[in-house]
Amino acid sequence: MDISELTRVIVAAKWATYVGDGRKAEPSRVGSHDLTWQDDDWSYRDSYFGGTDFLGQEAVWFRGDPVWAVN
Repeated sequence: MDISELTRVIVAAKWATYVGDGRKAEPSRVGSHDLTWQDDDWSYRDSYFGGTDFLGQEAVWFRGDPVWAVN
């Protein structure tokens, strides 16, 4: 995995979703708010609960395989 490419994808995905008021997706879990992004072989999902005070998870997939996540 090329770390600089992964970093580029994470930054682009964050700008396009949470920071950029991105495309909302169907909730992946009961009560969650989900945002998604895709670019060629890459996909990203931000799934969180709450509003001002929140908790959640971000994940990145490359060609359908999970390669990075943070809670």
